[in-house]
Amino acid sequence: ERKRVAKRLAQLTALPEEEILRQDLRNEPGYFRKALLRDKGKIIGRFDARVLGEDNEPGDIQAHADPSYSNIAGGFASAINAYVREDLGFESDHPYHILNGLPWRYHKFEGRYVSTAQHLAAAIQSNPRLRTLVLCGRRDLAVPEDSMRFSVAHIPLAEPLRSGVSFSIYDSGHMMYLNRPDAVKLRADLLQFVGVK
Repeated sequence: ERKRVAKRLAQLTALPEEEILRQDLRNEPGYFRKALLRDKGKIIGRFDARVLGEDNEPGDIQAHADPSYSNIAGGFASAINAYVREDLGFESDHPYHILNGLPWRYHKFEGRYVSTAQHLAAAIQSNPRLRTLVLCGRRDLAVPEDSMRFSVAHIPLAEPLRSGVSFSIYDSGHMMYLNRPDAVKLRADLLQFVGVK
């Protein structure tokens, strides 16, 4: 049974069956990003799997760096610093952090995945006319499309209340607006969602 599952996972992921078996059929995202192009010395991006980077830690089993993040971090930091200083006139010596330094607290989620699905369910139950648009990038390895679909499918809601939840899928990753064709599609999807023609 394990070999059958490993063979199918190999077909779906392009990883060698032996590696999948060696990982006990657990295809962790960091491992996948590292193993897929190991023979070429490359790792793939977490936020956008279309982005490749050099594997600077060939001995590690997991990818720690994210080329799709480092690809945009400098540009985002420069843009926000220019905006707050030049346009808003705000001067500060405090560095701008894109993701670092946030007060993430996971103690309430110990032993399980972090999920806000119950909050969405509560919001929909208190306002049955609430509409929700879920945006998914096909190459997002931080929040994969199918994990979003799974989460939404398992929200404890009566079937009639589910009609207000819709999905829009993009070819790029987590930040679909960085890919020009996806940015155009995103704009159209959002305008349609809010009812602007």
